[in-house]
Amino acid sequence: MNKEVKSTMCIGIVLFLSLSVCSTTAFALQVDQSNIENITEQLTQYKRLVGIEDDKAAIYIKEKMEECGLNAHFEEFSFETGGLKPRNLTTRNVIGIKEGASNQIIIIGAHYDAECHDCPGADDNAGGVAVMLEIARALQDESFNRTIYFIAFSAEEFGLIGSKSWLDNHEDNRDNIIVMVNLDCVAYGDKLFMTYSPQCSWLKDVFISKGNVDKLECRALASDEWRFMEESLPSVRLYDCGSHIFWDTPNDTIDILNFSLARDCAEFVAAGVYTLASTRDLIPPKVSAEVKNGTVYYKVSDESTIQVIVDGMNFGYIGSGKISLPAGEHHIKIMAIDDMGNSLSDELIVDVNHTYYTVPSFEGESAVTIPWKKSKEEKPNYGQLFNTLSYEIENATGNVTVTGFLDGIKIEDWSPHQVVLTPGKHAFKVAAFNESGIVGFDEDTFLHNIAYSKPRFYPSHEEKPNFVIPLTISVVLVIAIISFLIVKKIKTIRK
Repeated sequence: MNKEVKSTMCIGIVLFLSLSVCSTTAFALQVDQSNIENITEQLTQYKRLVGIEDDKAAIYIKEKMEECGLNAHFEEFSFETGGLKPRNLTTRNVIGIKEGASNQIIIIGAHYDAECHDCPGADDNAGGVAVMLEIARALQDESFNRTIYFIAFSAEEFGLIGSKSWLDNHEDNRDNIIVMVNLDCVAYGDKLFMTYSPQCSWLKDVFISKGNVDKLECRALASDEWRFMEESLPSVRLYDCGSHIFWDTPNDTIDILNFSLARDCAEFVAAGVYTLASTRDLIPPKVSAEVKNGTVYYKVSDESTIQVIVDGMNFGYIGSGKISLPAGEHHIKIMAIDDMGNSLSDELIVDVNHTYYTVPSFEGESAVTIPWKKSKEEKPNYGQLFNTLSYEIENATGNVTVTGFLDGIKIEDWSPHQVVLTPGKHAFKVAAFNESGIVGFDEDTFLHNIAYSKPRFYPSHEEKPNFVIPLTISVVLVIAIISFLIVKKIKTIRK
C-alpha cells in the first residue's frame, strides 16, 4: 500500500470518527417538538393559581423530571400576600437535579404558576416549563462536569417569590452558580430574545447564534432571573416577542402558540448548556484587590469580565484605579468571570480614614445635565433591577470627560451604564471637564426600591354569586303570597 493510499485512508478514518462523534452529540441534543406540545397541553389543563390550585401541576412536573432521570423533590415555602385582605399561602418549587462531576451549578428555570384561576397560562408559562423538561430529556444520557438544576418556580406571578425562596434557602450554593437560564414565555410569535446584563456579557458567546434568536444587552420585564441578578449571579432570559395582550387572561390558550419556536428555544438553550456543562476548564482566573489612599486597585490573571461591587452596589466594569471611596467603612468585592463562567472574587472590608477628593462646585450654564431628574413632587421611586445613571452633554467644546459621584463614591471617566442599586435613598452627581477645567455640574437624589419588594394581592378565585336562583325563589314566593291574599279576599266577599 503506497503512502498516498495510506494517507487517504487515515484522512477518511479521521473524518468518519469526527462525523460519528458529531452525529452522536447532535442526536443527544435533538429535541422532540411533540413532547413540548404534549406537556404544554397537559399543564394548561391544571389550575395553577398559587397555594390552592397548583398541587396537581407540581406533582405532574416532578413525575416528568423523574422520567428524565433527575433526582426530583419539592421545596415548600409560605408567604403572606399583599392587599387589604392578605392570605397566608403555602406552595412549592419543584427541583430536579442532574448530578455532575463537580459542585458547580447551572440552573435552568421556568415558573409554573398562573396569574388567576381561569388563566390557562399556555405561553405564560406552561410552554416555558415544557421546554425546560424537554431540555432535561434531551440531556438525559449525557455526562457532565457540572451539575444541572432544573427548577420549576412557583409564585413568580406574586412577585418572584419562588426564586427568592430558593436563593434564601440555598445560600451555601450561591458561590457555585455558573449561570441561571430563565425560560418565561417562549412559544408565541416567530422570534425570541435572549437578554443579558452588561455584568454578564460573557454569556452572549456561549450560546450559539440562531436565526430567530436575538441577543440583547438589556433588561426584560421582571421575571425570576432578576432575583439572581440582584445577588450578582450571572443569568439570561429567553422570551418571545410580539403583542402579549393575552397574558394573564383566559385567552392565553394553547392554540395561539408556535411550537416550532419553542423547539428552537429548547435546541438553543440545550446547546449552550451542553457547552458550559461539559467543559473541562473549571479553573477560575486569579484576582487580587487592594485600597490605597481610598482608591481601589485590582489585578486579574486572565482575560475576564470584571464586576466591581461596592457596599452592595454592582457597578459592573470599572477600571482599576478609577473608583475612589469616601471616608468610612466599605465592603469591596472584585469579581472576575472567564468565558466558561469560572469565577473568583477578592473581598475587602476597609476603613478609609478621610476623603481624598472633593466634589467640585460650578456656577453658570452647565454643559452636563441629568435628563431623568424630576421635581421633588415627582421623585423617581425606581422599582426595577438596573438603573442607567445617564447624563447629557450639550454646548461643550474640546475633549469632555465626566466624573460621577454615587453616594459619595467617585468614578473617573464615568460613562452611562447600568448599576444594580441597594434599596434606599441615593445621591447621584456628575461633573464635566475639558482641557480648561470644569464646564458643568448636575445632581439629583432619588429613592430605589427592589422590584416586587412586597407580594401582590391575591385574586379572587371564587365564582361570582349567582342571583338567578334566589331571585326566582323570591318571585315565586311573592306570587304565592299575592295569590293567597287574593283568594282570601274573594272568600271574605262571598261570605
